[in-house]
Amino acid sequence: MQSPSKKAVVIGAGPVGALTALALAKRGWSVELYEGRPDMRLASSKAALGQRSINLAISHRGIAALEAVEPAAAQRFLQSAIPMRGRMIHKLSGELDSQLYDRDGQCINSIDRALLNEGLLDQVSETPTIRTFFNHKVIAVDFDNGTMSVHDTLSNKEVTVRFDLCIGADGSYSVIRRQMMRVVR
Repeated sequence: MQSPSKKAVVIGAGPVGALTALALAKRGWSVELYEGRPDMRLASSKAALGQRSINLAISHRGIAALEAVEPAAAQRFLQSAIPMRGRMIHKLSGELDSQLYDRDGQCINSIDRALLNEGLLDQVSETPTIRTFFNHKVIAVDFDNGTMSVHDTLSNKEVTVRFDLCIGADGSYSVIRRQMMRVVR
């Protein structure tokens, strides 16, 4: 395989960011994945984070995305998923009403967020065209020049990173969204 000529930066190493990095790498991009927090797979991170996250509900669409990028990983994750076939409606009268999500039997699957994220990060680590940078917070992005300023919280240094494509998967309080809103309306 040829050496990738285009470089993508993905901000946020959660499930969406990790899956995006894998998808871009599969399409021939050189990818750098940036996360402001420590690597969640480390024992020190697990102790600091504790069990703070609830399970994710992953729909058919989410499973299809996983299968398109990493079919074997999708099957591995689904082995630990719990199917949720419907919802329970609690009426004011105290009656319960069970409603199926889909009349054809499709369901939403409940999956452990950490299990999914750690599994995807393991896949990312095994992909030679993806470099991962934990403890790196994006400060500013210059979309016109294809550069971003990143603060390495471990060395307390600021670095400038060049990119051809920037994808923000940094969730709530997105730095990338805020930077885009400064230039794009």
